[in-house]
Amino acid sequence: MLGFREYLELDELTRQARMKMSRAAKRTARKRAKARKRKEKRVKSGEALVSKSQKAARNVFKTKFLRGKQWSELSHSEKERIDKRIKKINPKKLKAIQTKLLPGIRRDERERIARLRDLKAPSDVGEEAKRDYKKEYANFHGKPEQRAKRSKRVLARRKLEAQGRVKKGDGKDVDHKDGNANNNSPSNLRVMDRHTNRSRNNNK
Repeated sequence: MLGFREYLELDELTRQARMKMSRAAKRTARKRAKARKRKEKRVKSGEALVSKSQKAARNVFKTKFLRGKQWSELSHSEKERIDKRIKKINPKKLKAIQTKLLPGIRRDERERIARLRDLKAPSDVGEEAKRDYKKEYANFHGKPEQRAKRSKRVLARRKLEAQGRVKKGDGKDVDHKDGNANNNSPSNLRVMDRHTNRSRNNNK
């Protein structure tokens, strides 16, 4: 059994560890804020949501033990006492609360991603929102102007295929030098690497 002096030394060590963690948190606050912003753009995995529900279950008891106080207002010894009380909680009791909270956390995640992407929420967390090709075609690709340009691009490629300058699957594009897909004059056509052609701004 620890004597009173040993208990004080152990308590002081715990306080020092907390103060050290607090100073480290202040130093890395900006870096962690950037990391959080990056994470906010991603869909949380099922494992991450379970972990979040476990933390939420512990916070239910923490709020109860705080009795209206703020965690930041407590001394190191008071925080230590609350942490010890939470550790003594029956695991089955924590599990029951976690199970109850998990469906709501999953629903909140779907709604968060829907707001972030401005899309309809996926039917299940982790499922990628499906691309609406019909809508894209109706709003852009299916318009008469775009259909005419696409037809001209096909004709330009066939012309250079007949000349042996390009072939199917060669990773090459037929580019219009002036950016005008309707201008299929020989002097306006050139062969370019597909990646190079599609990574630049053709609207210049």
